Amino acid sequence: MYPWLFNVSNNLGYLDLRLNQLQGSIPDAFGHITSLEDLRLQGNHFEGGIPESFGSMCRLLSLDLSSNKLGGKLSKSIRNLLGGCTEGTLTGLCLIENKFIGSVPDLSRFSSLKELQLGRNLLNGTLTNSIGLPYKLKVLVLRENSFEVYGGHLGLCGLPLPTKCPGDESAQGLATHNGGKEDTDSPKDDLWFYLSSVIGFVVGFWGVCGTLLFKASWRHAYFNFLIDVKDWLYVTAAVTFSKLRTRLSF
Repeated sequence: MYPWLFNVSNNLGYLDLRLNQLQGSIPDAFGHITSLEDLRLQGNHFEGGIPESFGSMCRLLSLDLSSNKLGGKLSKSIRNLLGGCTEGTLTGLCLIENKFIGSVPDLSRFSSLKELQLGRNLLNGTLTNSIGLPYKLKVLVLRENSFEVYGGHLGLCGLPLPTKCPGDESAQGLATHNGGKEDTDSPKDDLWFYLSSVIGFVVGFWGVCGTLLFKASWRHAYFNFLIDVKDWLYVTAAVTFSKLRTRLSF
């Protein structure tokens, strides 16, 4: 780690140390930089959990610890963010792609949390109505874990959940109306396609050939051009072949 980092000004509000190959446990000293509003440590090799000192970061709004090797019970790391002023200021928490285990704990005490990302961990258990979610939460990512049962009451919807999202019924009705097949183009669309193809061919063909047919000067110029190209190709090939034969004779 960088020892000088923790002696910086108390006015530091944004700190980005992602993709730095940092290892070991996350230093408690980060929690003493109380002026931080946005801390990004993703893409390193940190292990362990979230330090207790992080619960006292009274200005922290966003914390991104994704793509590390953090582990242990998620509930313990969450508790380390509670009990201090962080629970009232944090609006975004990203723990994607770590090794946290256990079930999702009660999160209702995060009074300002709007975005929570817990995907690609080792979480399991059942999502039931005992899980308290922050009332301001707008984004919740839980994909690629090992949850066994999903509770529809959580406000989540869409596959693999049994609860359908708004608009699913209309989409299903459209599929049923089509006999279970995807909607295809109407005969009217096919007619326009073939008609435009014919018009394009006629215009392109007669635009060139018609001009050569009815305008003698253009026709003579066109065929003279072809003759010149043929002569140039013949001379170029003959000269190249002659040079090659001369080199091979030595």
